[in-house]
Amino acid sequence: MTDFVSLKDMGRAREIAEPKKRPKIVSLGYDCCMRTILTKLKYKPSKKEGELSMPFDLTIHPYETMCEFIQTDFRDYFEDITWKSHYCEIRKKEVKNMVNGKGVFFVHESHLQNQESTPAFDSDAWSAKPIDVDFHGNNKAMLKQRYFQRIANFYKILGDTDEVVFVLSSHIDIDVTILNNIIKEKFPDLHFKIYCLRIYAKEEKQQAFNKFVLNNMIINSIKLPTDGFWNTNDMNRDAVESILKEDLRFCCEE
Repeated sequence: MTDFVSLKDMGRAREIAEPKKRPKIVSLGYDCCMRTILTKLKYKPSKKEGELSMPFDLTIHPYETMCEFIQTDFRDYFEDITWKSHYCEIRKKEVKNMVNGKGVFFVHESHLQNQESTPAFDSDAWSAKPIDVDFHGNNKAMLKQRYFQRIANFYKILGDTDEVVFVLSSHIDIDVTILNNIIKEKFPDLHFKIYCLRIYAKEEKQQAFNKFVLNNMIINSIKLPTDGFWNTNDMNRDAVESILKEDLRFCCEE
């Protein structure tokens, strides 16, 4: 007598045999916080493990600017690139960075900063070497080439991935539904979630709010324990890392 297996049972067996695919984590800024910490947590692969760098990973994009570039397919992204000197609160001195016409700071395209800020852990954030490209030599052509490829990687990953979790941090209050609507319009077939962490400085009067979920959007907040930014010292970094580790654990569940 032959045992017959139903198609439903076959499908169930296939689900057990095939591990659940992890969603792809794509950083949308505001700075390198998400790329750096999520790589350290192993929630996001490192460059050595084959992860492709994307335009929002290691730059500073104001929220409205990031939304605009996604909506316009990065129109004018390479317009009016120039050098800008500004006082860096972390380094406590004047630094010079390449900036485009929309206020995007290419802060990691400098081996001088790399030498000063290399973290103790293995990170993609500070990987350039002096023998690579000297962006302080005003090499705008190489900068454009690098970010043209990162923009191409962004579209490739969105086109090849079943599910994406877009992650971003913000130091100001933002309306995440604006971003949500833009992504839905630009990528109508994409299954995605958005995770946003509002980072309050210690001196801000606002109280950090509890995590809440609205449809496909997850929004949480944290008040830094000490003065400065998320990457000013270990206490602030550890606090942000702890909340990201818990909130984005679902991205790594098999």
